[in-house]
Amino acid sequence: MRSARPRSILATAGAMHFVHDGFSEILYVLLPVWAAEFRLSLWQVGFIRTAYTGGMAAFQLPAGLLAERFGERRLLMLGTLVTACAFIVVAAVADSFVPLLLLLTLAGLGSGVQHPLSSSVVAKAYEDGPRRAALGTSNFAGDIGKVSSAALIGLVAAFAGWRVAATGYGALSLSVQNLFDKFYIDYSSDTRLPTDPLGKWPSSPPRPCRRLSNNPPPHQTY
Repeated sequence: MRSARPRSILATAGAMHFVHDGFSEILYVLLPVWAAEFRLSLWQVGFIRTAYTGGMAAFQLPAGLLAERFGERRLLMLGTLVTACAFIVVAAVADSFVPLLLLLTLAGLGSGVQHPLSSSVVAKAYEDGPRRAALGTSNFAGDIGKVSSAALIGLVAAFAGWRVAATGYGALSLSVQNLFDKFYIDYSSDTRLPTDPLGKWPSSPPRPCRRLSNNPPPHQTY
């Protein structure tokens, strides 16, 4: 069962990467719609995008520092919750520039936890395995999220409206958050014995060395 546990971590961390990178990309679909519906100027559109990206960038270092104390799981769960709920609230109440700016700044701060902490979770899970391949797989999942999320949101927005599309993507992210909570394993508390360079488990703990006496051994006669 142990071999399946890192794969579960990788799958759920990759899903987190998928939805968070998707949040960033669906803004390119939603911003023109907001500009038309709320009569936003070009500088307002640019400022909203900058607020989201700036919030995400600004919180990555604090997220890493906080994770040293509180662990990755809590912060990843909280950050995903904040970002998903911010988009859902945008869909529910946003009607002008200021609500969009404030809510998307909050969403960016929540999404700032993903890159440093998901990578840490995957690296811990594959500490004794193909770590580089695992991290590459997780990053690939994020790129898939960038490609597919924008197309999906655009399709849903065209037929059902942008508010339905934003609410649905927020709900999808909350589902991914629940899956991550279910499959998360704290590898920092793993009590496995260390392996030697050949990867073998030690058969027994090392014996303490006896203290050598300074007295010479007694003379034996034959």
